[in-house]
Amino acid sequence: MATKAAEDITGNTGSESEFPAPHPLCKQLPSVDDNTIDENFDWKALAFKVFNSGDRRPIVLFDGVCNLCNGAVNFSLDHDPKGKFRFVSLQSKTGQSLLLAAGKKPDDISSIVLVEPSSSSSEVSTEAFFKADAVLKIAKELDYPLFSSVSSLAPFLVPRFVRDQLYDIVAKNRYRFGESESCRLDKYEEFEDRFIADP
Repeated sequence: MATKAAEDITGNTGSESEFPAPHPLCKQLPSVDDNTIDENFDWKALAFKVFNSGDRRPIVLFDGVCNLCNGAVNFSLDHDPKGKFRFVSLQSKTGQSLLLAAGKKPDDISSIVLVEPSSSSSEVSTEAFFKADAVLKIAKELDYPLFSSVSSLAPFLVPRFVRDQLYDIVAKNRYRFGESESCRLDKYEEFEDRFIADP
């Protein structure tokens, strides 16, 4: 059964009293810009650690202050009973590390990102998927037959540039669904092991 946020993907399901306090793993998310990046930040060590500490499940990087994005994370949690994915905000140190490992700027929050480990264990080596490709790969693994079918057919029916254009339209307008200073996720105690805490 869908959570409140899945029922209303914007996260605006009622008064604030209906929601629990922000989870300690995702409160106080800063807005990231070039002036807030720590020059001494050892991103390589952190990006290496998240896939070489006994857990190599793929990681979804999402915009932690976007209500639409948080609603999508809630939906994914509800339809991923086997816990195939882990999650971390793009604004976190871990998120920035994985962005850098993928060849992106650490303040690039323009797209959802799916990061998978490569076969290498001696260095930071990952494979990242962006925009519509990331959405389709995530949807394919969810326990939701419609999404699984669409995600399998879409790459053959819709060219990538069209898929990405549609994604960009949604992404550029995502804050119209509301913003929050912290990510707001239902059932966070049940899914605590699915989120990566910053060091």
